[in-house]
Amino acid sequence: MQKQNGELGMREIKKMIKKGLLLTALILFAVYFLPRIPELTIRETEASEQNDVYGSAWSSSSGWISFSSSGREGAWASVSTGANYGAYIETDGDFRDGTDCENCVWSSNLGWITFSPSVMFPGDDYPVLAGNPGYDCDAKKIGQDIRGWARIIVLRDDGEGNDSQRGWIKLFPHPGDAVSDWGITVGAQVNDTYPLEGIAWSNSVGWIDFNGVAGDASEFGVFWGELPEPELLQGNVVGASWSSNVGWTSLNVVDRGEGWEDVDIDAIYGVYIEEDGGFKNGVDCENCAWNSEIGWITFSPSVIFPSDSYPVLEGDVDYDCDAKVVGNEIRGWARIIILRDDGDEEDSGEGWIKLHSHPDDPNPGWGITVGDTIVDGRLPLLGYAWSADAGWISFDGIALDASTYNVYWQVAITAPTDFAVELSSSSPCNTVVSTWTDTSGNESGFIVERKEIGQLWAEAVEVCNVEPNVEGCMDSSLTPGQEYVYRLKATGDSVDSDWSSEESVETYAICSVNAPIVSGECPNRTIITWNEATASESAVLEYSVRRKTVKDADGNPVVESWVDADGSCSEITELTCTDTFEDVANAKQTYVYKVIITDIASPEPHDTAESGESNEVVPCRSIPSWQEIHAH
Repeated sequence: MQKQNGELGMREIKKMIKKGLLLTALILFAVYFLPRIPELTIRETEASEQNDVYGSAWSSSSGWISFSSSGREGAWASVSTGANYGAYIETDGDFRDGTDCENCVWSSNLGWITFSPSVMFPGDDYPVLAGNPGYDCDAKKIGQDIRGWARIIVLRDDGEGNDSQRGWIKLFPHPGDAVSDWGITVGAQVNDTYPLEGIAWSNSVGWIDFNGVAGDASEFGVFWGELPEPELLQGNVVGASWSSNVGWTSLNVVDRGEGWEDVDIDAIYGVYIEEDGGFKNGVDCENCAWNSEIGWITFSPSVIFPSDSYPVLEGDVDYDCDAKVVGNEIRGWARIIILRDDGDEEDSGEGWIKLHSHPDDPNPGWGITVGDTIVDGRLPLLGYAWSADAGWISFDGIALDASTYNVYWQVAITAPTDFAVELSSSSPCNTVVSTWTDTSGNESGFIVERKEIGQLWAEAVEVCNVEPNVEGCMDSSLTPGQEYVYRLKATGDSVDSDWSSEESVETYAICSVNAPIVSGECPNRTIITWNEATASESAVLEYSVRRKTVKDADGNPVVESWVDADGSCSEITELTCTDTFEDVANAKQTYVYKVIITDIASPEPHDTAESGESNEVVPCRSIPSWQEIHAH
């Protein structure tokens, strides 16, 4: 970049930095040179919101077909279409429209393929299938089949703007087809996704395979479910470091630390240490920290500037490298981006930050180290780094304004174990109890999510968000006769644990009713009434009444078993019945009753419930003698 009249060059700006005019230099750099720095605005990825079908299909005649402009992989990950696209299956099975092409996917050889041809070309007719609406339609999920048609747009036009009737892709065979052992189907769920399996047919390009092995021996597949989203990592290194020359450096946009809380940076940034000790990229700047005076500092300089060379350290791979953890030391290099450019878009050789001394240095023994004591789930990063341009950068200590500061590495939180779900013993038709074993010791809490069978985890609801050290929670107000799936994770200040295993449970289809109300009617009957049981919508309820003798005719307690009530009280749908005693003498005894409820539409054993015991009743009391009346 050449200077125009009145403009300042990079060397002048660097002189200002060395003279202490840091803020002025930063502003001038932003005006004249910032276009060389990676774009720092946050852009939403529309495709990750507009589609839930992703992956790639393969045609031996036409090559790869990409189903999503997000999460692309394999042989076409680097192909640029300049558009957001993707296919989306709605809850009713229809394929929803995309963004830049109506429910489109992309082939580098065929161009756009739409799964909603009638939306893009409403005047066109599908190839004749006897008008069967389950097949003569746009792409649609019916049961486990993907039926209907897609269309290759470039083949539709006959050259004069008319429908050529070419380019149709038949997704599933019609019942009248001569060959029927093909078609796209939805496979069994794996984690959060369902594979779309099988082959489709096009008279124009032949078979299109949705899962298999391509001609270059690479495996491929198309999946319906949660699209793998890019990790928006804010980092697991938190806090702020301090330099008497350049002030505060923030390691994490979420946990900013001391001194610069009011600085407004419209970017997601953070430093992240992986399990192997490598420093992983951030989002808006490659593994960056932010300094309010000198801007971005990257801990992955070779990623942003792959052609640059580290300062010479005799090629020692444990020191001549991007930042990484080796043992308990943070070795390698970071770089101040504003100082890298010499004004001619070439590497100036400046701005390097050395994170740990090399054993052959004249004055070794300094550098950033990892502390050995975990406090609140964090390991402290101790010591200081050196930059020939910015001086010493301390990771723990006391700043000039007497404020203390620290940089911490948020270590991984161990996932809880022994996760289990079971029905509540008191409310088995609408309450589930979750339990687990806390193994981390540094969590900030636990989250339990629930989804229904057939749903994706993106559709799940959070049912518990509990404090640390808690090892259980309840999920109430569920639907009777419904199967649910649960999962659990421990949460931390900067990172969460992995999700637990998925555990499922089915609520009872019917719940017990309140205890029945009973009353006697001489000479030999008991009237029993009860409320309707709560049950699933599909349940068909049937009631039977049982009784038990608790006192004889003289009022003495007895121990008897439950027996079926007589009369009209067996296998009925009404909410009342009459228990009749053939022997009138038995009507002088004291009884209790309960109701048995059965879902006769289900064979499952738990689809039977019972009420509590009724009040005591004597169907027909004896007329008391004058001595009994006198005694009371």
